[in-house]
Amino acid sequence: MKTGWAVKTADAAVAEKIAVTFGLNPHLAAMLVSRGVTTLNDADTFLSPRLSSVHSPFLMKGMYDAVERIYLARSRDEKIGLFADSDLDGLTSMTVMTRLFEKIGITEKPYNRFPVDDEDYGLSAAVIDEFHRNGVTLMITLDSGIRDVNEIAYARSLGMDVIVCDHHEEGDAVPDAIIVNPKQKGCPYPFKELAGVGVAFKLCHGVLMRSLQRHGRRFVLLAGDDGAVAVAFIRDRIVERIERLGGADAPSALAARVDDGDTIVTFDVDGCVPLKGAVQNHRSHDLCALMNESLRSGGVSAAPMDIDALCAYYSVNRKVYSDKIDCAIELFLENDFHQSPKLKEYIGSIIDLVALGTIADIMPMRGENRILVHHGLKFLNATAHPGLRRLLDSGSGAVTSKYIAWNVTPLLNTPGRFGKTMLTADFFLEENRDRLDRIINGIQQMNVERKAMLSKLYDFLNEGVVSGKYLSGERLFFIAEPDIPEGLCGLLANRLSESFNAPVIVISNTAGKEVLKGSGRSKGGFNFFSCVKPFSGLFEKIGGHPQAFGFSVKSDLVNEVRTSIAGAVDAAMGYCHDPDLLIDAELSIELIDASFVHGFLALEPTGHRNEEAVFLSRNLTIRECVRFGAEKNHGKYFFSENRAVEAIGWNMGRLMEEKAACGGSVDLVYRLENSEFNGLTSCRMVLIDID
Repeated sequence: MKTGWAVKTADAAVAEKIAVTFGLNPHLAAMLVSRGVTTLNDADTFLSPRLSSVHSPFLMKGMYDAVERIYLARSRDEKIGLFADSDLDGLTSMTVMTRLFEKIGITEKPYNRFPVDDEDYGLSAAVIDEFHRNGVTLMITLDSGIRDVNEIAYARSLGMDVIVCDHHEEGDAVPDAIIVNPKQKGCPYPFKELAGVGVAFKLCHGVLMRSLQRHGRRFVLLAGDDGAVAVAFIRDRIVERIERLGGADAPSALAARVDDGDTIVTFDVDGCVPLKGAVQNHRSHDLCALMNESLRSGGVSAAPMDIDALCAYYSVNRKVYSDKIDCAIELFLENDFHQSPKLKEYIGSIIDLVALGTIADIMPMRGENRILVHHGLKFLNATAHPGLRRLLDSGSGAVTSKYIAWNVTPLLNTPGRFGKTMLTADFFLEENRDRLDRIINGIQQMNVERKAMLSKLYDFLNEGVVSGKYLSGERLFFIAEPDIPEGLCGLLANRLSESFNAPVIVISNTAGKEVLKGSGRSKGGFNFFSCVKPFSGLFEKIGGHPQAFGFSVKSDLVNEVRTSIAGAVDAAMGYCHDPDLLIDAELSIELIDASFVHGFLALEPTGHRNEEAVFLSRNLTIRECVRFGAEKNHGKYFFSENRAVEAIGWNMGRLMEEKAACGGSVDLVYRLENSEFNGLTSCRMVLIDID
């Protein structure tokens, strides 16, 4: 096998158990295990992402305080200011928050602001002065703020309260503000990888939960457990604790744990220890009856469903729960979610934007991100937003995460890269179709210019990387060239990092500027940002994620930054031995047909850390090689072993022809896709590498 290729391995017993339980293709089951899906519960969450499975927003540190401060602002008719980052993650966060205020009856529109033109990253004293002049008394930062310590201190000195709603890494000091950020120290929130719009969504979720009658009420959920009873205490969708009670003392033990005002919910407790005395004087309900009532009120006309039928209706797989209380909790949370029409309506109105911002920020497509994007894509497929509808109608078939990532988010991020963020903000908020057409046409023209500029710059920088011009130390490519626009630094760093599988920093070295902006990118599991954080004092501002960050730095410190980071990268990467190409599974080509390929749609939505499946097939006999395209730069293989599949190599025509001319067999690494033409479906390999 070619040097640099590596095939993932998976625990065969675990993979078989998942395959049998869920009726999966064994290759798919093994792939899930190799990607960290190692329990039946993990597999259930992955294969059936339910909105009711998202964590309670009140698990996030600072959430209760943030929610109460927003309600206080509503009661006082305060002027609220929203400050967001200028990228798509920030702008969708702002739109989501603006729609929340409309939903909860805040009649005065917030004063919205984001960096424009050549303004620096993050907050500035000038922006805060602008808020102050316009009467803002509560400022909420979105997808930003966690490192704006001095700026927020200035806002506080002017009498403003501040909520920081962010997802970036915090620095050594934190702002004097109410902070909702899963990455802040001491935050117990289980999922740390939300996008900025994901954290904004959690804040909005918390605000709407606060309006429900059951907010703050404790539910005591009882489930039968082999003659005993399991007890879960749940408040605000948080499972506070689970206990198991058995024997003659169980009723009194339970009675001692139940408080006035608790609501008892029972689940399949027939045959358990006597509970009547323990729950008297408390509101008591049967969970199945509650759920059936919820279905009927939601317009589902059906005879009362038993436990199995309810599980099937809500896609809750009873087989994955070894404890009945866990199944009961899942159904309870489902019922709780579906009993909130106001909350469901709001989520339905903004979940497409949450998906858009999450994909745009290249967040890991797992955990809650997977749930939010899965449902967001459903709403994008039927979106009523006139601008998004026009962009999506230009595609074909169902909207996928890949289509959004390749076609929609780069387009909508383009204005912000050139200081014209208002154009994208207007895109989201404008309803007049004529004005919206002009906005879209302007964005599309700007995007054409961006692509041409990016391609020209990439070709120029690519030559420098190949020649070793930009190599700093042994591993880092550090690029500071004249005439690189600030808005293209991240795109160039990302493309070069992908091409050379190395960490890359690109700085917009605009002549005569005292402070320069730049971006860093890396691939795989390498935590580039951890190499940079120790030198935060060298930067004016810096923030980001493990594989992607942005910064501003004084021009006279650029060389010191280069030397410091290069040394840290060399030291860190000396312990990394990641393969150049990681392969999910080795396949016999005879297995491949349209049905086999369709089965891997279960991986959707794909993206960062849940990439499309990569396969290896070895010793293939090429029956025919064809070059095509205007310049004959693409190639196509046909095989002796399986005449139903073909292989496409984009920009690989010459290499494919050379390999075919050598005779013998080839090893191929590829992705699979189904292609439809004239109503017929065929499957094909999309080549990644050849040996």
